[in-house]
Amino acid sequence: MPVMETAVIPTPLPIEQLAWVRPYVPEGWTPDDCAPVDHADGARSQLRVHPGLAQAWRRAALLMEHGLCRRVVIGVVDAGEKVGLQVVQVIWHD
Repeated sequence: MPVMETAVIPTPLPIEQLAWVRPYVPEGWTPDDCAPVDHADGARSQLRVHPGLAQAWRRAALLMEHGLCRRVVIGVVDAGEKVGLQVVQVIWHD
């Protein structure tokens, strides 16, 4: 059974789960900015981060950068032009 922590912003829209991602927090980043994320297939995208998930996003990026977690899973909602982050899940071990 995985050991994890999860932060969620409820939404009535369908959430797509993306596993094995690498979140980043660039220098000077604020929740008003889009945040870069690398995907398992090598692609990079920019996500809007809900202000209620900003701390979870920062924490996940820091833990991943320093190898302190096994993986990060995110949940996103496609809201037209931009994709919005709704779930940040840090997996400590499977």
